[in-house]
Amino acid sequence: SLSVMNADSDQDGDLFPDRDEYLFGTDPTDSASFFDLDAVVVLLSDLEYIITFTSHPSRVYEIRVSDTLAPNSWADSGLGMFSPSGGTLTVKSLFFPPSTVRKFFHVQAFKPLQVP
Repeated sequence: SLSVMNADSDQDGDLFPDRDEYLFGTDPTDSASFFDLDAVVVLLSDLEYIITFTSHPSRVYEIRVSDTLAPNSWADSGLGMFSPSGGTLTVKSLFFPPSTVRKFFHVQAFKPLQVP
C-alpha cells in the first residue's frame, strides 16, 4: 500500500528499492519484475559494446560510461536520452576508440514529463 511504501522500502523483497522500481517502470510489489542489465557483449575487433537491458515503453533511458568506478567519472555515452526499443528489451551499440578497452556502464531510466 502507498502508506508503507517509500523511496527506501522494498515491498517485494527483491533488493531493489521501490523508488528505483518506480523509475524503471517495474512493479514494486512483484519480485519477478525488476530492471536487468541483461548482457554487455564486447566485440574487440571493432571495439563495439552491445548493451541489452530490460526496458519499459513509458520511460526514456540514458547510458553513462566511465573508465573507472570513481565518483564523478561518469559521462554520457554519446547516445543522449533515447526511447526504448519495442518489446521488453532494448539493445544499443556503442563504439569507442581502440586505446580504451575497459569500460563501465550505467543505465539510468527517466519518466518523461506528461504533456497535458
